[in-house]
Amino acid sequence: MQSHLKPPEITAVLCALIRGDLDPEEWARFSPSVWPDILRRAEIEGVAPLIWHTAERAPLPDLDPILLQDLAQGYYRAAGRSALQLKELGRILQGLEKADLRALILKGAALALSIYPDPALRPMGDLDFLVPRDSLEPALRTLADLGYEKTERPVTSSLDPVIEREFFLLGGPAQNVGVDLHWNLIAGDADWRTPPLEWFWSQTTPLPYPLEAHPENGFFHRQLSPTASLLYAGAHTMLQHGGSARLIWKVDIQRLLSVYERQIDWEELLRQARALRWDAALAAALAWTEENLGASVPEGAIAALSREADPHSVRVVDDLNQTGRSRTRRRIGQLATLNWKARLGVAARLIFPPPAYLKLAYRPHPAWVWPLYYPYRWGDIVKDTLSSALTQFAFRKAK
Repeated sequence: MQSHLKPPEITAVLCALIRGDLDPEEWARFSPSVWPDILRRAEIEGVAPLIWHTAERAPLPDLDPILLQDLAQGYYRAAGRSALQLKELGRILQGLEKADLRALILKGAALALSIYPDPALRPMGDLDFLVPRDSLEPALRTLADLGYEKTERPVTSSLDPVIEREFFLLGGPAQNVGVDLHWNLIAGDADWRTPPLEWFWSQTTPLPYPLEAHPENGFFHRQLSPTASLLYAGAHTMLQHGGSARLIWKVDIQRLLSVYERQIDWEELLRQARALRWDAALAAALAWTEENLGASVPEGAIAALSREADPHSVRVVDDLNQTGRSRTRRRIGQLATLNWKARLGVAARLIFPPPAYLKLAYRPHPAWVWPLYYPYRWGDIVKDTLSSALTQFAFRKAK
C-alpha cells in the first residue's frame, strides 16, 4: 500500500475523483493514512465540495466515516459561505444599479451561478466585478456607502493603475466578504498581457439567477458570454497564475466546455486569442483540462492555437508553469511583462519600499529600528538572487 503521495499524484487523484472514474485498483493502492492529505489538498484547491458531490452520487469505498463527515461539514460550510456572498452580491448590484453604474460579474460568482448545479460546489474567494474606467471612483463611493473599505498595498499603491488591475475591498457582515473591483483584466496598464476591453464589453449575456436585488427577474445582471468566459478563464489560469493556479479554476474551464459546448464560437475564440496574444495560454489551459479532466475540445483547436503562438505568451506561460521558482525568479517574471518605465518604478519600490511596508512586513521591535531593515532586505534579495542563479545553472547543466 502507498502511504505517501507527491503533490502531482494527489492532483491526479483529485482529478479522477472529480471525473468520477477513479479505478478500484487505484483505491486499493492507497493506505488510509494518505486520505487526510488528499482531502486537505482538495480544500486548498477549492474542490472539496465537488468531491463531496461525487461521494453523494457514488460512495467512496473504504473511506473512513470520519473523513466523509469532514467532507460533508466542508460542503455545508461552503454552502453557508456561498449564501452569505450571494446575498452581498445582490446588495452590491442593487447599489450599483441605483447609482446607474454598469458592471459585469466575473469569475467565481458568475461561474457558480451559471455552470454549476449548486453554487456551493464552486467556492468563491471574493466577489469580482468589472467596471468601466470612468466608473471606478463612483463605484468605490457606492461600495463605501454599503460599508466596504478599500485596502491599501503598502509597496506599490502609487503605481496601482500601472501594474494592478483591481482594488480589493472588505465589507459585509463582520467585514467578512471581499470584493475585487476590476478596471482591467489579467494585469495593469503597463503590462502587455492586459487586453483592450471593448470586445469583452460587447460579449455579455444575462446572468440566469434571481438575485435578491431583482427577485422577480434574474436576467437583469450580466456576465461574460461563454466564448469570452472561456478565453478569460484560460488567460487567468495560465497567463496570470500558471503553476500556482488552483484546481477549481481548471475545473471551471472543463465545465465551460461541457455546459456551453454548443454556444462557444470557436472561430471567434481563436481569432481573439491570437489578437490578444493569449493563444499560448488558452492552448495550455485547454490541453491540461483535456488530459486531466476529460474535457472535450474540438479537434485541431489546440494545434491551431499553438501553431503560431505569440513568443512572449509562450515564454511567460512556460516560466509561470515551472516548479520551484524562487522569489527572485517570480519577481523577474513579473517585471518582464511590464514596459521599461514600469519595471524601473516597481524595482525601485521593491528595493526601497516605504516605511509603512517595512513596519508591516518585518514588525520591528522596538518600532524605531525600522530603518535597519533596509540592509536586511537587501541582503535577503542578494541571497535569493544567488540561490536562484545557482539553481538555474544546475538545471541547465543537468539538461
